[in-house]
Amino acid sequence: SNLFGPEYPNPDDWGPGDPFTLVADRPEVEVLLVHGAADTLVAQAFSEQFARALESAGHDVTAEYPAGVDHQSVYSAQVAAGPIGSWLGLDHR
Repeated sequence: SNLFGPEYPNPDDWGPGDPFTLVADRPEVEVLLVHGAADTLVAQAFSEQFARALESAGHDVTAEYPAGVDHQSVYSAQVAAGPIGSWLGLDHR
């Protein structure tokens, strides 16, 4: 179910989709965050705050903010493959 958009205009209804509610779960899990620096839909500050919250909860966090990348293109293989490969320790030439 979609938690956002016109059918849920009130941010008070977004609780089930709030990743901050899960930061204390499984602190042994390493986290990679990739947020496009050109994202105009979700501010980069959100990912920066999320990274700090995860780190405070004990997670090892790697955050990447690729330049020129927007909200939709961040999911593309051309953008995501490099940071994911590096994070996994793979040679992605």
